[in-house]
Amino acid sequence: MSDSEDTSLWGRTEEREFSYIVTVPSSDQQPNYLQAKANNGKFSFKGKKVVELGAGVGLVGMTLAVFGAQVILTDQEYALPLLHKNVDVNFQQRSCKLFVAAEMTVVPKVEVCQWGERFQSGGNLESWAKNTDVIVFSDVLYHASAFLLLTETLHELTSPSTDVFFSFETRDKTIEANFLQQLRETFNVNEISREDNVQVFDSFEYPGELFIYHARRKADSKP
Repeated sequence: MSDSEDTSLWGRTEEREFSYIVTVPSSDQQPNYLQAKANNGKFSFKGKKVVELGAGVGLVGMTLAVFGAQVILTDQEYALPLLHKNVDVNFQQRSCKLFVAAEMTVVPKVEVCQWGERFQSGGNLESWAKNTDVIVFSDVLYHASAFLLLTETLHELTSPSTDVFFSFETRDKTIEANFLQQLRETFNVNEISREDNVQVFDSFEYPGELFIYHARRKADSKP
């Protein structure tokens, strides 16, 4: 990905109608962190099966598609038209050169995913169950009532070799700590070092409020 400041992403009004194009600033740091890992050779996304949960505009997943990952962007039903629009703008339309210029880019797929519920019959998520290589999500920790459902979906998609990357800008430390405690019951969770990723964190407007984590499911864990 060249620069997230150049990425055209459609936004949505409260009425959920496409009405404007927003440009995501470089302060959206999970894509930058993952891009840095790919660029320095610490992690290869090429050919990996990647699922973005609660994708929103789909920036993280689209970034990994540029690095050759097979990506499924997922969200609730109402958000899918927005995801389809952003994939079309950034991968399909000839006027946009940002993503299609990358030779190994694989156009992302879009699929509904309601946490805690069965995957769509015959869909890609169903075929990737227990066999996903990488899962990413960011800024989805708003409602503690959804944590169990999110964890259930993670269990459906992951094996002990699946890498899970997630990030959030802290808003409610109690809620966030609750999620981390719950996740650690069945996953090994590690906070990404600020000292080793100074450029990523310092480019965020409030570095102390940004948190990035890596997790892997425990070998002996059960849903």
